[in-house]
Amino acid sequence: MNLSKTNTRTRARTSEDSSTLMAKVMMLLSGSMIISAIGSYMGQGITSGWVLFFLVILLFAGIFGVAAMAARSAALGVAGLAIWTFINGLVMGPAVNMYVQVLGGGVVTMSFLGTAAVMAALGGYGALSGRDFSAMGRWLFLGLVGLIIVGVLGIFIGMGHTFNLLYAIGGMVIFAGYFIFDFWRIANSENSDYNAIMYTMQVYLDFCNFWFSLMRFLAEVMGDD
Repeated sequence: MNLSKTNTRTRARTSEDSSTLMAKVMMLLSGSMIISAIGSYMGQGITSGWVLFFLVILLFAGIFGVAAMAARSAALGVAGLAIWTFINGLVMGPAVNMYVQVLGGGVVTMSFLGTAAVMAALGGYGALSGRDFSAMGRWLFLGLVGLIIVGVLGIFIGMGHTFNLLYAIGGMVIFAGYFIFDFWRIANSENSDYNAIMYTMQVYLDFCNFWFSLMRFLAEVMGDD
């Protein structure tokens, strides 16, 4: 009888912890999106490839920097996350501006909102379905590596219309899978400030990559070039 009560309290505490962690991630993600939008607006006029290359290097290094800062304290981690998302916004600015020119601001805005809806639906499924999605991690990682390799090769060999279309669809499929997988991980992880910051970075990247894959798809379907 006592054991049953203990198990019930443990399950309730675990559910409460996961809900609190999810709330932290959503709050941090909302702030990160606002900061990233400011960065994108300020970075839309960047035309130097060397500047973008330097910013990309900062982004990769920043992932480890934010992790180290978050391990020290929550305040440092949040500050590092804000800087990192601002730099990410600067990097995205020229590409977002290009898609606005190709698709129009209304379509870009709707694609952003559509990505948010997809994330909410698939993330909710991953977090609330009760299924074990741990096996997805390996396959999603392999798919991501393949996507990166194909993307790098495409820089040198060129990408035609069909290639771009398939590449965009592949990106959407992979990052849709990451929505499910990462929200499942959030729902099954310990509630801590460190986890909240690191999962926010992961979900932010999932969102941005799905959004850009969607805009790439729309540009191929609707755009002139």
